Amino acid sequence: MVKGLGSILAQNLHPVVWVINGASFIGSFLAEKLLEKKCVVIVIDNWNSGVQENLNHLKNEKNFQVLAVDITAPLPEILTPNYIFFLERNYTDTPESSVLALKELSGGIEQMLEIAARNHSKLLFAHATLNNRYSKTRAIEFATTLIDEFVKTKNLNARVVQIGDPYGPRMILSPDDHVAGVLRNLLYNLPVVESAVKVSPVFVTDVVNGLLLAMFGANTRGKSISFATEEITLTRFAQRAQTSTHFTTTNIVSDLKLDTSSLRVERNLLPVLVTVEVGAGETIKFFRENLTRINQSGIRSTKNESRVARNRFKLQKGPKRVLIFFLSLLIFWFFALAPLTLAAGFGVLGLTKDRLTNGDFDNAQITSSLARSLLEFSRDRFGNL
Repeated sequence: MVKGLGSILAQNLHPVVWVINGASFIGSFLAEKLLEKKCVVIVIDNWNSGVQENLNHLKNEKNFQVLAVDITAPLPEILTPNYIFFLERNYTDTPESSVLALKELSGGIEQMLEIAARNHSKLLFAHATLNNRYSKTRAIEFATTLIDEFVKTKNLNARVVQIGDPYGPRMILSPDDHVAGVLRNLLYNLPVVESAVKVSPVFVTDVVNGLLLAMFGANTRGKSISFATEEITLTRFAQRAQTSTHFTTTNIVSDLKLDTSSLRVERNLLPVLVTVEVGAGETIKFFRENLTRINQSGIRSTKNESRVARNRFKLQKGPKRVLIFFLSLLIFWFFALAPLTLAAGFGVLGLTKDRLTNGDFDNAQITSSLARSLLEFSRDRFGNL
């Protein structure tokens, strides 16, 4: 049973919330929700994978602050947190990034745990599906084990949330992310992905509301919580996402107002309300309306994909251009070609006269035949007109 979020936050006047790696697309939406609930929000991000533009619209909020620091290093003096949301960073699936993951999910999470235990803060660690080929899985396993030890030995009020495969506006359409790869192909009008890989897609509004429920809800201390999402193949996700173009959706990001007091955490599962069709439609809609933002958001696209994106709205003009081209050829053939060949025929005929005058009878015969052909061709074209 979960108590109403609004009443919980109302117990403290302007609680201080740290959002680690908050420049991610999830972190930016989470910061918005927390600011709506009258929290003081401090985003801590070293910009290794966060996107500054995700937070630009919040920079004038009086209860909002961004610290560009590495959480594995000593932190400057800032407001003591009542709550800490530690969002796992979206690392690329490479050996080099696994070193960063191991460093942050060992030294970084340990520092946050020490701060939370010392200040009696509540902590939530959120991570996506464990599907990397390298060391990210072991890094997350270490982080969750360390959290469990702090809960048992230091009475820390902490919980772990497995998000699944999050997606939505402001995300990075990285080729290393299965779900992002499908959405990127739809955006660039590329072939649909065919894969038996299983994914658990969760739209960003569900992610944010789930994180709030897990942090502020009752009986979540020490729990490992996940989302009640359907696990489907990547091919099935692509098929359902493709049908999203047939839906006329509202702006779900701003218009979906959920009554969080009516939501529940049942059997350690968080609710999922947004369907793939609606969520994918909103994501594609966002990027199509913000084409200039694509490369700024860190999307690594090929030159061919970029060209497809630039020309996406020009594709419908193709047939019209082809028709104009052929009409131009026809006009040239019937109206311009005859006068041109007539002029060329008289020109070659003049050259024949000069050669005859100079006694060059062999070449005069050649140019005479050419002049005859051009003049006859011009006569036939004029006859058709």
